[in-house]
Amino acid sequence: MDYFAQTLKHTDAREGDDGTASINWGSDSNRGLVDDFVETIRDVRVPETTGEEGIVAVAVVEATHGFVKRGDPVDVEFP
Repeated sequence: MDYFAQTLKHTDAREGDDGTASINWGSDSNRGLVDDFVETIRDVRVPETTGEEGIVAVAVVEATHGFVKRGDPVDVEFP
């Protein structure tokens, strides 16, 4: 699954076909992020997702990677 491209690779072992297909859904989230960034600067406003919210999201992702590597619960260290 590629969230940013909003595609899902589907595999199937049917004969006569290479076994893969891309399934698309939703809008282009990259475009939405860029549009919001440009509008934030142009309109001098707070973005839909703030830098602080982004830092918290990264902390959660890093903790998740730590859990996957070690297999033990990990603390989320918020900056």
